[in-house]
Amino acid sequence: MKHIAQSESCGSWRLAAAGAALALLAACSTTGQRFNTLALPQIVVGHTTFRQAQNLLGAAPVDIYRQGDGSLTARWAVKASMVADALYVRQELSLRFGPDGRFERVVDSVNVPGEPSKPEDVRPGEPAPRTVAAVPASVSSAPNPVADMSNKGIDNPAISYPLSTQ
Repeated sequence: MKHIAQSESCGSWRLAAAGAALALLAACSTTGQRFNTLALPQIVVGHTTFRQAQNLLGAAPVDIYRQGDGSLTARWAVKASMVADALYVRQELSLRFGPDGRFERVVDSVNVPGEPSKPEDVRPGEPAPRTVAAVPASVSSAPNPVADMSNKGIDNPAISYPLSTQ
């Protein structure tokens, strides 16, 4: 009889441990998409295209706000909460791309280290500092993907309109 009682208590202990592990897993949530936050210094003002920025960051943006002039602001974001908000992580990066499809400036950055490179950091004929791959000259004459106002390939398109003529 003792043997049966011990196995029952051992089984209930395992069941309690499994329940606690399940409760911990249920207390985790993530929204957005992880991206390479260390790639920002590889993005060069006036040189890096929207497509190149996506490749460097390793993810598509979660939001794209297109303007009537062909420019856009793209936002990468990830938020994670674990164990009922005891641990909370938030990273966001919003980048502005001009009508020519090239990076102009950082609009907003939360918990993303570094700054983009400046054009003077890039010598003519040399690749941008710490770039992953050189871009052939033929790509620069390709149609501008930013100017394409269709929502082809975008899961959650958003359109915004300028409030001023600035």
